[in-house]
Amino acid sequence: MRRRVRRKVSKDWLPRLAAVEWIRSDVPIVTRIMLMCGSLEPGRDGVGDYCRRLASEMVTLGVDSLVLGFNDHAAAKETNEAPHPSIRVVRLPAKTALSKRAARAASLLTDWEPEWISLQFVSYAFNRMGLPIAELYWLPRLLRGRRLHVMLHELWVGLGVMKSPKNAILGSLQKWVLMLLLNRLRPTVLHTSNDYYRMTLRSHGVDAMMLPLFSNIPVTTESAESWLADAVRNIGGPDISRHREGFWLLGLFGSIPAGWPSDRLLARLSAVARASGRRAVVISAGETGSALPSLLQAWRTKHPDIDFVAIGPRSVLEISQFLNSIDFGITPHPIYLLGKSGSVAAMLEHGVPIIVTWGNIAPELSAVSSEFEPLIWPDDEKLSERLRGMVRRHHRPDWSSVVAQRLISSLSASDPARRMSSPRGVVAVGGQHGQRA
Repeated sequence: MRRRVRRKVSKDWLPRLAAVEWIRSDVPIVTRIMLMCGSLEPGRDGVGDYCRRLASEMVTLGVDSLVLGFNDHAAAKETNEAPHPSIRVVRLPAKTALSKRAARAASLLTDWEPEWISLQFVSYAFNRMGLPIAELYWLPRLLRGRRLHVMLHELWVGLGVMKSPKNAILGSLQKWVLMLLLNRLRPTVLHTSNDYYRMTLRSHGVDAMMLPLFSNIPVTTESAESWLADAVRNIGGPDISRHREGFWLLGLFGSIPAGWPSDRLLARLSAVARASGRRAVVISAGETGSALPSLLQAWRTKHPDIDFVAIGPRSVLEISQFLNSIDFGITPHPIYLLGKSGSVAAMLEHGVPIIVTWGNIAPELSAVSSEFEPLIWPDDEKLSERLRGMVRRHHRPDWSSVVAQRLISSLSASDPARRMSSPRGVVAVGGQHGQRA
């Protein structure tokens, strides 16, 4: 018997996807997509790297991708790359006049004719203040009449614990611009990366689905045994190669936001390590910002029982090796925004338990996808027991592929011309999270 599901129709201007749609899994639903973002400089733009990796995952699904960096500050002139026969990467320099970039983007769309356009949106990618006013006019003109997907990687400043008078003013302006832009774009499918953003958007009359983030660091099984000990020792840290079981290695990966309350965690960590006969070593890796040296010095003064070292930017392979070699992770991001952090995604996919210290302002919401919830450790009374326990690593090298499949399933479910009702070879696309059944 065929199951018939009635599609829900939103009363708001932004359409909702049906709670469940049937899609035949043996039919190529989406075959051509354009991924659009600000910059595509490798290793320097998180969303750009995300688009590159998403395009690579699309190849395995039989989808061709055109990846467009529309406002690339690292490109001196238009560049074209073909990292794979099914992927074309085009970078338009930010210094080129907006009218010329918009005309070039329109030409690319006409020539390539994608079935879907996926706008991977961060307001700061288009304007240094996060106020993309010009985009209110040219983006709707460019994308009018096309199937449009929008992924909101960020909303506006001043949300949650990030409040300040400056953020309140700027955030209100950013919110106004984003709401107006969404109203003019009217995307067919709207995603964001975490439940807190979904709740915030819903409170403003916008219905979005949650598409989890994946990391830009492919998971390997290699360790950093050949170089990490030397790197730590060469910058004044202890020799962790000797009596390795006597150390707890804790990793900080990525940027550290201002105002992160770290003292309570570090004091607890110092006491628990001492009671357990361990020496805690906090190792910072990657691009962390200009404030790190002063932070490290302050931490060393307040917590002399802990070693703090920074190994700086590393290759993608070395970051994977580093994550495979630490015992625990520490994130400076508030718990309600863990889902938007690429560094958090990298640790989770490598099976690293992550200690989170603040921001539990919406405990009823999921911080990350259910698959990874056991790896989120709050800085509470249970942390001491968890640190002393045995951690069994579960790597998820396939997570980027899972997310790409969920995206394609969401797009396919929203396309009436391609939706199938046959009971043979069907896939159920889950409702609010857009997950495959």
